[in-house]
Amino acid sequence: MSRRNGCRHLFDARAIITDGGIETTLMCEYHVPLPAFSAYTLLLRSSHNGAAGLAALSRYYQSYAALAKSVGAAAAVWETPTWKASPRWGALMGVPEAELAEANAASVHLVRHSAGDPCSASGVQYRVSGDVGPRGDCYDRSGRLVRRGSGSSALCWYSEPEADELARYHAAQIGWLAEGGCDLVTGMTMPGVAECVGLARAARSVGAPVVISFTLEEDGLLPCGASLGHAINTIEQATSSYPLYYMLNCVHPTHASLAFASHNVDYGTGTGTDTSVPMWVTRLGGFRPNSSSMTHSELETCYVLDRGDPEVLARQCKEMVTLSGASGMKVWGGCCGTNASHVEAIFRAQVSS
Repeated sequence: MSRRNGCRHLFDARAIITDGGIETTLMCEYHVPLPAFSAYTLLLRSSHNGAAGLAALSRYYQSYAALAKSVGAAAAVWETPTWKASPRWGALMGVPEAELAEANAASVHLVRHSAGDPCSASGVQYRVSGDVGPRGDCYDRSGRLVRRGSGSSALCWYSEPEADELARYHAAQIGWLAEGGCDLVTGMTMPGVAECVGLARAARSVGAPVVISFTLEEDGLLPCGASLGHAINTIEQATSSYPLYYMLNCVHPTHASLAFASHNVDYGTGTGTDTSVPMWVTRLGGFRPNSSSMTHSELETCYVLDRGDPEVLARQCKEMVTLSGASGMKVWGGCCGTNASHVEAIFRAQVSS
């Protein structure tokens, strides 16, 4: 079975569990310092945390493997701690590229041992996903395009040269993760269309299945200004529908719900018997929400972690699915501020009906 078909096979499960906010958990619950919000630094040979850092990472993944078993999950996707382990971010921290490559590969082995082995022992199917973050600031709105009318043509454009440049950039990290043996890669917290096109093409060049996960602002649009529908439709056309599926992360469900409001929706050809559901909505496969309903700009200046209420968050996620018609969302976890209690509440709510 090919890696791509093997990942699709996972979707036979009714719901798929994934982990929560690794950086906020490590820093705020485990009290492990993370320079520049970078969990991969715990895997570096030069890490000041040494064995304690590796133990913290293992503990984190083991806790989610235990959660998968306790909630009766049939399948899981575990993300590596490599969101900022790409060349630009490594260079900014003075990490030699050779050590960065080692950390990416090592992350796959750590996740497979810490979360994968316990899952196998308890009968939970799993895949290890190499987590790839954006080249720049995921919240950067400086290049946001202003809506100049209605329809997808008014929202956001990308250039082929820009997409090609970003494909070359992401190819390095995707290659390191692939060498480590990841089952797929996920572009996490993606702010713009061009980067997603480039990342998908880079993954395709090495035969790695890819998932694209967007972040959204409080108005339901990507930081670049594109609507969610336009972003997915553009990526589908530019990559011949290469991504396995699309996700949302690092956004609260009350903000994500606005992506499906009438003024933000690009209604394309319907699918199946329900012509009111655009094709792009059917391509959404998962959600990893923030615990807090604060905006990104508010979160960046907030120094007290807002955990929110796990049960309320779970209910809001379920309401978003009902509103959007995105019944294909099967991968459920969390992002900033969430821990196992949030993920458990969200997962149980999704499988309760």
